[in-house]
Amino acid sequence: MNTIETERTIDLRVLFFRVLKRWRLLILFLVLGLLFGVALKYIQGGKTAESPAETGSNVTVCKTQQEYTKAVEDYNIQKEACDRALLDAQTTLLNYEAYMEGSLLPL
Repeated sequence: MNTIETERTIDLRVLFFRVLKRWRLLILFLVLGLLFGVALKYIQGGKTAESPAETGSNVTVCKTQQEYTKAVEDYNIQKEACDRALLDAQTTLLNYEAYMEGSLLPL
């Protein structure tokens, strides 16, 4: 029995030139895919941002107002904490100055 084993190899240069021959078909598929993607995005609602008045929805405005109110409350809390820290630092400095004035050790 004679068995002939053939080995197939892929020559990359030949493959490149075969693909290059069909470049028009590749570009056509790329353009069609691009158009399909844009159309699909438009159909799914990928439109530009609209103002709440155009959509007729007041929900977005209410959420924005709530977020703003929460941000103002957080700011006021942080401001009070900073004011307390500043007052504590001023009190500590006054106490230190009083101590230095009454101290027996000269600077």
